[in-house]
Amino acid sequence: MRNFSKTIAVYAFFLMLCLVLISGCSIGGEKIICTNSDEENGIKEEIEVTAVLSKEKIKKVTAVITYNNKEAMETVCESLKNLPSNELRFSCSGKSIKIKNFDQILSFDSLNSSKEDYIKNIEEEGYNCGN
Repeated sequence: MRNFSKTIAVYAFFLMLCLVLISGCSIGGEKIICTNSDEENGIKEEIEVTAVLSKEKIKKVTAVITYNNKEAMETVCESLKNLPSNELRFSCSGKSIKIKNFDQILSFDSLNSSKEDYIKNIEEEGYNCGN
């Protein structure tokens, strides 16, 4: 009877793990997604910023910037590469730029801020966080 109980417990654990993986639940924490877009001279820029919370504090801020024009993306990518003290971690591909540490670009200290402060500050910069 004991082995049967252990077997049931192991199956229950794997079933729960599969449900978490299939449902896409983020074990890393809650995510806040904010967007912004701009169009100038026919070039459209769309930014999606994702902040990850852990223990009710912002721990990571990433972004994907997408352009409707590959040349515009390449120009911005070159500008980012030529920043004097480039601590920005990013990659450029197709019409998008992915920035792994977007908190370096924001004008406020986003890391370790509360969810409420982060949303207030990023919305002041013109982003929409779905409110």
